[in-house]
Amino acid sequence: MGRLRFFKAMMTTFLRVGAVLLAGLIACASRAADPLRVFIRAGIKTHGPGQHDHPRFLGEYTKVLGERGVKVDGAMEFPSAAQLDATDVVVIFAADGMKITGDERSRFEKFLQRGGGLVVLHDGVVSGDQHEWAKQ
Repeated sequence: MGRLRFFKAMMTTFLRVGAVLLAGLIACASRAADPLRVFIRAGIKTHGPGQHDHPRFLGEYTKVLGERGVKVDGAMEFPSAAQLDATDVVVIFAADGMKITGDERSRFEKFLQRGGGLVVLHDGVVSGDQHEWAKQ
């Protein structure tokens, strides 16, 4: 009998704690959160029809993400300091997209150090002669 009582007491405690945690999660999820801020860094088209169409990607994904509540900015060049300050995640889809040098690198490193996110697609990972830095 002692084991059964212990088991029932543990299950009751577990269910109460679980209910409190679930209520907290529901309360957090129901609050309106700030939208994710994404900057898409695209580049010139480098291949034939339907291949490496970076400008098309910029246009289509700006629309798709925006329709889903994401705040989207983007350009065919690297983001400015003000654009990086207003960004949570940078998406790079541009030939040699990780070839980031000079002032751009300084701004980008500051962005990453503050916790900014990075998504690099396909040939965006190419970094030209900057591969040692990009591997970090």
